[in-house]
Amino acid sequence: MMKMSARRKLHLASLLFGVVTTQKPKYLFDKLVWRQSKYLPRLSTYPLCTPHHRTAAFRGSFKYAATHCWNDLPPPFRVLRTKQQFINLIKKHLMHIQQSTC
Repeated sequence: MMKMSARRKLHLASLLFGVVTTQKPKYLFDKLVWRQSKYLPRLSTYPLCTPHHRTAAFRGSFKYAATHCWNDLPPPFRVLRTKQQFINLIKKHLMHIQQSTC
C-alpha cells in the first residue's frame, strides 16, 4: 500500500501529465515556465524553471509543487504517450522508492 505522500505525488503527477500533454486547463498550463533547450524535441521533455520565492507559504502552491514534481520524474516518464502508461509507471516508481527506504 502506498503512503499518503506517495499518493499525493501520484495524483499531482497524473494531473500534471494531463496538463502538459493537452495544455488544458489553460490557467494551470500558463503557470508552468519551461526551461528550453534546442536539443530537446518536445515541450514535455523540457524541465521546468523553479520559481523564486520568499515565503514558506509559496512552497504549497501549484506552481512550486508542480515544478518539483515534474523535474523529479525520470526523463523517460515525461515522453510517454498515454496517461494510463504514465500512471502505471509512476506507481511502480513510487512503490520502488517506498520499499527501498523501509
